[in-house]
Amino acid sequence: MDPVWDVISDRYEIHQKIGSGTFGIVVSAEHIKTKTKVAIKLMKNCFNDPYDAKKRVSEIEIMRKLSGIDGNCFTTHLFDIIVPDIDLSSDDPLDYLFMVMDIEDSDLDVVLTNYKLY
Repeated sequence: MDPVWDVISDRYEIHQKIGSGTFGIVVSAEHIKTKTKVAIKLMKNCFNDPYDAKKRVSEIEIMRKLSGIDGNCFTTHLFDIIVPDIDLSSDDPLDYLFMVMDIEDSDLDVVLTNYKLY
């Protein structure tokens, strides 16, 4: 597994890869202290391109706002954003981050594919 996952290894036990897409790789994991099962999305090369960076920040902001709505059962709950420690005096950009979310039984594509309007 990619060494960037070491950033979260003190907090989460990674189980298996459950998906990948345009914005990253998703794994199932378990919070070590609480034993809560979660999905963790690794987003690499987050801010190399201004357009892609805006899309990623928008996704995070939308999920954060929807996660704060009581009774919201339509979207995944965002628990945390984890960024690696970076040297602020360096010119090296923030290259990746992790989104910690509820783990779901299926993804949106599966739900929409199987959803029938009556």
